[in-house]
Amino acid sequence: MIYGCGLRLQECLRPRVKDVDLEQCLVTVHGGKGDKDRVTILPETLVPTLMEHLTAIRKVHDEDRAHDVPGVELPQALERKYPNASAEWPWFWLFPAKKLSVDPRSHTVRRHHVFPDNLRRWVKKAAAAAALGSVTRIASFAFVQPSGKPVLEASSSKPPLANRAPSARRSSQ
Repeated sequence: MIYGCGLRLQECLRPRVKDVDLEQCLVTVHGGKGDKDRVTILPETLVPTLMEHLTAIRKVHDEDRAHDVPGVELPQALERKYPNASAEWPWFWLFPAKKLSVDPRSHTVRRHHVFPDNLRRWVKKAAAAAALGSVTRIASFAFVQPSGKPVLEASSSKPPLANRAPSARRSSQ
C-alpha cells in the first residue's frame, strides 16, 4: 500500500477498516501531511489481498470483543461523542498490532496499530527478498518520492507506472 497508494509511513499505519473502499478502489487518508485528509487510489491488484487481510483481522477484532478488550483509540473527541464506536468493526485498525499494549495517554490496555519500527523491518525484508542488488538500506519514503522510483522499478519486470494506461474506472472519477 505504501508504493501502490503513495502513502507515507504513518499514513500506512493508521488507516481504519472504514477508510478502505474496495469497490471503488479508494483509500481515505486522515491527518496526512499538514494534518490534512485526502483520498488516494487503491491499485486493483491489492483488492484480493486486502479482502483476505480483512477476513483475518476480523477474527482478531471478534476475539478482542469476546475477551472484553477495550476498543481501539479514536481520533480527538469522537470517543466522547460516540462512546461505543471504538469497539465497532469499521473503526478497527486496518493493520492492528499482534499484541495488546498500554495506551500512553489513557493507560488503557488495548490494541494499537502496527508500530513504525515493525513496518520499517518489513520494508527492509521485502527489499532483500526482491533482490534489489546493492541496495543495503531503503527508506519507506523511497516508495513515495520520485527518487525511489528507479530503484523500485529496477527490481520489477513491469513497465514504469507512467507508461501504464489507467483503468477505465479510475479515469472516470
